[in-house]
Amino acid sequence: GVLLISAMLVTPAATARMMTNSFSRMLTIAPIIGASCGFAGMLLSYHIDVSPGATIILTLGATFFLALVLRRR
Repeated sequence: GVLLISAMLVTPAATARMMTNSFSRMLTIAPIIGASCGFAGMLLSYHIDVSPGATIILTLGATFFLALVLRRR
């Protein structure tokens, strides 16, 4: 539970920070990333029958990694 809460606080904000330099846009993008990754992680965990917490964290991590790769181009 603690790992999920920490990841849900830090990862969307860090991902949004890589996507924009504007603080107001970051405040808009971060909750969208968090909610969409939470929904996608829950949906994916239901279909492959695994732990939802770990799946949400992996979805957030994949989103962060994707933003990192796309930013370096």
